[in-house]
Amino acid sequence: GGGACFVRTRISEFRVSRNNSTLLTIDGVLFENLPSGGLCLVEYPPAKVENYSIPEDVIEIGRFAFYMCEKLTEIIVPGNVVDIDNGAFEYCRNLNHQE
Repeated sequence: GGGACFVRTRISEFRVSRNNSTLLTIDGVLFENLPSGGLCLVEYPPAKVENYSIPEDVIEIGRFAFYMCEKLTEIIVPGNVVDIDNGAFEYCRNLNHQE
């Protein structure tokens, strides 16, 4: 039901064990180490309040990575991002600017 979505919007950071070789977090944002090299931005915490500059190592933005991040107003996407999956910025109602 709708309860899961409500709880999700309250997440302000993700944490991953240092022993995890696939997933990692940078400043509370969840990333995946890609087998081909580089990172995929998996999920930005919906309750994180700030403008965000995606790290240079990111080459993919995952499906629904910024889903319902209504507090986010600006994202800077580096030029080396080659793949932005469907719905990556869905329901980012206050996102005014993307580079």
